[in-house]
Amino acid sequence: MRVGPPAPHPALRLSFEQLTKDLDHVPNLILRSGKAFLARASGGELRVVGAHDYDPLVELPDHRVLKIGEGAYWSDRCPKILDEALAIAPKIPLRTQGGWFATVDHDALLGTSLMSEYVVHTKDDAFGPVRLTYDLEPPPGLEVDWHALIAAIRRTDLDPNAKTALIDHLDAAGSEWFDSWDSERPVSEHEDDEELPEVVDAEALRDWILRGELRAVVGCTDVVSRIESALRGSMQLEATGAWRSSQSGSSYVHVDTWLSTFEASRVLRTKDRCSVRNWIIFEDDVPDCELVVDLPPHASPTQLDELREARLYNEGDLVLRWKPGTALEVVDAARWIEMTKPERRELVGWLPPHLPLVDVHGRVYGIVTEFGLTRAPGEAHQGDAWIRTTAAQLKDAWHLDLVRAWFFRYVYDSPDARYAGVLGTDLIYGDIHQTHVETLARSVGGRMCGDCDDLAEVFSELHRAQGGLGHVLSIPGHAAYGFVEKIGRLWYAQALHTYDPVRYRARSPEDALVRLYSFFDPGATIDPAQLSILLRFSGENQRDTWRLGSKIFTDREYAQTMIDVQRDWHLHAFARGAATMQRRIARDDATIPDRLEYAGLLERQGRWLDAARMLENISNDFEDPKGEVALRHVAALFEAERMAEALEATARFRSKGLAQSLRKGIEGFDALFQLAFVLLARDCVDVCFELADDEMSAVRKGILTTPGWLTSSAFDSDMWFDSPWHVAIRGAQRNWVTFATRMIERVPEAHPGWKDRRIRWTREIESYLEAILPWDLETSSDFVDRMELVGSYRLLTDKARIDGLLDGVNSPDGPYELVAPSERKRRGDLKATFDDDLRWLKIAVNWHIQRFNVALADARRAVRDGGTEEPFAMDKLVRRLRLHASRIETAWKSVTTMYPDLDWMRASVEATRYGLAVLEGNVDVQRKTLAVVRDLGDKFTTDTTIEALGGLAPLLDEQQFGRALETYADVLDYRPLWFEIVWAANRAGAHDRALQAAEFACRVHPDDAVFAQERDALRAWTAR
Repeated sequence: MRVGPPAPHPALRLSFEQLTKDLDHVPNLILRSGKAFLARASGGELRVVGAHDYDPLVELPDHRVLKIGEGAYWSDRCPKILDEALAIAPKIPLRTQGGWFATVDHDALLGTSLMSEYVVHTKDDAFGPVRLTYDLEPPPGLEVDWHALIAAIRRTDLDPNAKTALIDHLDAAGSEWFDSWDSERPVSEHEDDEELPEVVDAEALRDWILRGELRAVVGCTDVVSRIESALRGSMQLEATGAWRSSQSGSSYVHVDTWLSTFEASRVLRTKDRCSVRNWIIFEDDVPDCELVVDLPPHASPTQLDELREARLYNEGDLVLRWKPGTALEVVDAARWIEMTKPERRELVGWLPPHLPLVDVHGRVYGIVTEFGLTRAPGEAHQGDAWIRTTAAQLKDAWHLDLVRAWFFRYVYDSPDARYAGVLGTDLIYGDIHQTHVETLARSVGGRMCGDCDDLAEVFSELHRAQGGLGHVLSIPGHAAYGFVEKIGRLWYAQALHTYDPVRYRARSPEDALVRLYSFFDPGATIDPAQLSILLRFSGENQRDTWRLGSKIFTDREYAQTMIDVQRDWHLHAFARGAATMQRRIARDDATIPDRLEYAGLLERQGRWLDAARMLENISNDFEDPKGEVALRHVAALFEAERMAEALEATARFRSKGLAQSLRKGIEGFDALFQLAFVLLARDCVDVCFELADDEMSAVRKGILTTPGWLTSSAFDSDMWFDSPWHVAIRGAQRNWVTFATRMIERVPEAHPGWKDRRIRWTREIESYLEAILPWDLETSSDFVDRMELVGSYRLLTDKARIDGLLDGVNSPDGPYELVAPSERKRRGDLKATFDDDLRWLKIAVNWHIQRFNVALADARRAVRDGGTEEPFAMDKLVRRLRLHASRIETAWKSVTTMYPDLDWMRASVEATRYGLAVLEGNVDVQRKTLAVVRDLGDKFTTDTTIEALGGLAPLLDEQQFGRALETYADVLDYRPLWFEIVWAANRAGAHDRALQAAEFACRVHPDDAVFAQERDALRAWTAR
C-alpha cells in the first residue's frame, strides 16, 4: 500500500465534468467559481480541495482530503457538519479504501487579534486546538544590548571600512528583529533600496555570533555574553499553533522562533514517531519543496542524528525517500527531472537526485545522494579529513557541485585582513583568499563562509583528492575551478564555481578551454597559450594570477613543473626558474608558453638583451594577436640600451602586428598606447608624433565628435556605459589625454615636431575635460580618479596658482553628486571651473601619488643620464617629495571618509610613506610604516610597499641602502620579497646595490639554499 501525503486522489484533479460523473450518486454537488462543493440539508457546504491543501506529516493510504468551508461551519454553530462530511466520504467511489484527513476552518475573534483555528482529523484520531500565539517577542533587553554592541564595535581597532560593513549587518538584523529599531546607518535622501548593502540572513548572523566571532572582535564583554545567551534562548521553539488529541495524547504543533525568516515548521508527535516538516529552498529555478523527517517519538525536532526516515515532497507528490542504512529511493524520477532540468545548454545538467537534511533552524546537517550520506562541514567535520570523506562520497563533478548548493554560503571578505571573520558587504569588502582548511573551519550552520576564490580552492582540493587535475581559473572579477577530461573522442572543459556549473565540449582540449574561458569573459580574445589561473604559495594570504599554456590541464608532470616555476616567481627566485625553463627549451620540446615563461624570467632579472633575443625568436614563430610579445621585445631593447634596434622593432610592429590589431577592433588601442608610453619614456618624441597623427587619429577625431552625441536625443546611455566597444573608446580617450598632456609637458614648445600640433592637441584635451568627462563617471568616486587627468593638465596652464592655493582651500563637503546620464551637463570651460577643481584636487590621492612618482622618475632619469639635464641632488628631491607626501596624507584622510571603496589606494599611500622615509634615512618612520604593513597582513599592500625599495636603489648610497635593509629584516623580513629587492635594483641598473642586497639576504638567512643560488647567479651575470 502506497504511503504519502494526503493530497487528493487523482480523480479529484480531473475536469469538473469528469468529477461530476465520479460523484454523481452524491446529492447536491455544486460547482461554483472553479471549486467543487458538496451541499447538505443542514445548510453547510463541503469544499473538495486541490493538491495544495495537504499536510505531509499525516500519512494516509488513499491521499484524500476534504476541507469544510469556513462560513458553513461557523454560521451553522454546529460541528455536526464535520460528521456529515465523514459520512459522505465512504460513498465517493475511489479505488482504495482508508481514512480521511479533514480540517474545519473558522474565524474567531480572540482578544484583539483575528486568528484562525482548525481541527485536524485523521483516520483514527482527532486533534483539537489548544492555544495560539502569534506575536513572538525578542528576549527582554536584547535591543538595548544590540545598540550597545554597535557602539562597542565603533570603539574597536577595526579598520573603519570593516566597522561600517559589520555594523551594516547588525543594523539590518536590528531593523528586522525589533519593531522600534532606530537605524544606525545614515541613508541619504537620494539613496534607494538597490544601494543598500547586501547582508547575511538572520539565521546566518545568529550562527556567526554563536560561533564566537563577536568575541574575536569586541572581546569577552558582558554585552557579548548577554547577546550570545539571548540568541541561544531564541532557538527554543515556541508553538504558534497547537493541537492535542483527546484520545491518544498525541500532539500537533506549528513551531517557530522570534527571528525565523521562514514559515514556521510543523511537528506531529504520536506514540510512535516525531515527524517534522520544513520548507526546502533549492536553486533559483527549482520550485520549493517540503522535507519531512521522522524521529523517535520524544526526540527534539533538531536531533537529525536520530533520523529514522526522510522524505521530500513537491506539490504534494513524494519524490525522494531515504532511511539510514539504505540507498536513496527516487520515487518519482520524472518529477525530479522536471523540477531541476537546466534552462541553458552550457550547464552540466539537472541536479543529481539528492535529499538535503536541514533542521528547523535552517542549519544543514548533510545531503543524501546515491552514494550515501555526506555530512555538512562543522566542528566535527573539518579540514583534510572532511575533504577526503566528501571526495569519496561525491564521486563526480555533477555531485561535487552539491557542495556549492548546500555546504557553502557566499560571504564577502572582511575589509580588515587582521580579522578575517568579519562580514563584508557588496559595498565594502576586502580580498582575503582563505585556504580550504580556513574556509571549512569558518562554517556557520553547516555552510562554509567565503567568496568565489575560497569555494574554488575547496573544489580544487576535492577534485585533487579524487585524482583529478585542474586549476583555479582567474576570470575578470571572479574565480572558478576548471578542468578538462576526454570522453570518447571529445574533450570537455568544465568549471565549478559559485553559480551553476558550466561545461563545453570540443575536439581538442585547447578549443574546449577557450570556449570555457570565453563564457566567463565574452568578447575577449582567449589565447590557449596564455590561460590565466590563480595560484597561492606558502606565506601568501591571496592568490595571484599566472598565465600558462593549456598543457597544464592535461599533463600532470608538466603542470607540476610549471607550478614549481611559478613558486620561483613567488619567491622572486627568477634565476632558478629561468634555469628550469632553459633546460626544458634545450630539450627541443618547449612550447611557445614555455619560451614566453623563460623570457619573462629573464626580464625580471634585468637580463634585457637575453630577453629581447628570446622574444624576437618567439615573434618569428608565434601569431601575436594582442601585440604583447612585440611590445615586450621593444621595451627590452630599450632597457638594454639598443636604441636603433628598438626603433627598428617599433617600425616592424607598427606596420604589421599593431596595424592588424587596430583593423580588428578595440583591443588594439591598449597595445597602441602601451607602445606610445614606452617610446615617450625613452624620449622618442618623433615617433610619438607619428603615432598621434596616424594610429591615434580615430581616437582624436572621436574626442571632437563625441560631445555632440552625448547631448543629442540619439544618446544611448546603456550603449555608452555597457557596450565593450564604447568602454574601450572611453579608456582610449583617457589614454590620449594622459599621453598628450605628458608630451606637452616633456617636449619643449620650440621642438619642430609641434608646428601647429600643440594647438590642436590642447583643444582635444580641453574638449574631453569639459564636454566628455561628466559622462565618463559610473560611480561618484570615479571623479577622484579622473581628477588625475584634470590635475595633470592644469599643471601645464595653472601650476603657479595650484601650488600657491592648493594647501589653503577646503576639501569638498561630500562625495561628488552623480546625476543620471540624461541630466548631465558640460563642466564649463577650464577657467570657470578652476576654483571647484582646486578643491577636488586637494583630495585627489592618485594625482598626488602621481606627482610623487613623477619626481622619483625624474631623479632616476637624471642618475641614468649622468646629469645631462640637471644633476641629481638628494636634498632637492627630498624637499619636493615631502611636499607631495604631505598632500597625500591630507587627501587620504578626507577620501577614506568620503569614499570607503577607494581603500585599494592604501597600498600606494604606504609605499610613498616608506619611500620618502628611506630617502630621508628616517629609520623610525621606516619601522613604523613596515609595522603597519605587517599588521595589515594584506599581500598587495606588502608587495607594493617593499617593491619600492629596489626601485630606489639607484638613488641610494651603500650606507643608506644598508640601513633600509637592516630595518626591513628587523621589522618585516617577509621571505618572498628579499629577492624582489635584489632583482628590482638590478633591473633599475643599480647592480652594486643589487649585490649588496643579495649578500645581506644570505647573511640574514644563511641556511636558505634558494637565496644562495640566486645570489650566485647574480654574481655570475654581473661579472659577465
